[in-house]
Amino acid sequence: MTARLDAVLGNARVPASLVADAQRFGGRRDRDCLAGNLVVRDGSVAGMSQDGPVDTDLGGVS
Repeated sequence: MTARLDAVLGNARVPASLVADAQRFGGRRDRDCLAGNLVVRDGSVAGMSQDGPVDTDLGGVS
């Protein structure tokens, strides 16, 4: 069985220099970072949102 991680982690920061397209990635600028709710799909960072549920498991194990 393979664990699949889908989650939204609130109040996260990602260095802006690691993001190729900040407009598409989402979040708001906070000094040298993008800040917001980090969206993880299939174990990889999918982007950031400004609103919605935070610290939430979106999928569990498949």
